[in-house]
Amino acid sequence: MLRKRCIAVFTVSARFTSFIGFFKYAETYGLNSHQAAAFVVARRALGFAEKLPREFLELLSPKEGRQRSKASWGKLFGKFKAAKAKLSRYYSTSAFTSSTWLEYIFAGGG
Repeated sequence: MLRKRCIAVFTVSARFTSFIGFFKYAETYGLNSHQAAAFVVARRALGFAEKLPREFLELLSPKEGRQRSKASWGKLFGKFKAAKAKLSRYYSTSAFTSSTWLEYIFAGGG
């Protein structure tokens, strides 16, 4: 239907969109995780690459240098998933913001 009305349709990878949106845009722009994921999808459709912020990269792999790749988002996601599993046994984690999660993960909790 969109093509009939001459509206462009783009196919982009949805990999890590919720995660990237939550950590990069949700708190900054006051979006919920779904809106932030849609923001990431739209940015990808426009040709932007979602690079890992330098602060995250330095915390994540200080020895490896500053390699920016999709694998870096995967590493951060692995740490987040482990921290969430560990913490959700004792607390409700639904109210945690991205900065709260980062503090917990990199303070040695995750």
